[in-house]
Amino acid sequence: MKHGGERANAGRKKKEPTTTVRVPSASSHLVKDMSRQIANSIREYVIQGLNKKGYYFNSMHEFFKFIESNCQIHDNKDLKVRTFYVENIPFLKNEYKTEKFEVEEIDGEICMSGNIGYFWFL
Repeated sequence: MKHGGERANAGRKKKEPTTTVRVPSASSHLVKDMSRQIANSIREYVIQGLNKKGYYFNSMHEFFKFIESNCQIHDNKDLKVRTFYVENIPFLKNEYKTEKFEVEEIDGEICMSGNIGYFWFL
């Protein structure tokens, strides 16, 4: 014998849970990848500049801890020049560009190219 609740649900289908997954557009993926590559390039210049001043790091964790407590960036937006400091001593200068990046297809891959400016070790 069925209880009243079981009889009321007897003909209904159980609702399946659904999941929504966002699929990033190609342009979104491209911009994120380009941003990551630019950040990696700048980080390499910072590491080289610090090495030239006698600072060396055994790991990226050690590098990030060091820059958190010992480094600053002064950004002159009017001149589009960033100066990087370690313990209040300038060690790297970046004259940056804000021009548009070109999008092109190279060997079947969508690529962006552009100028991120010039770097000087001080």
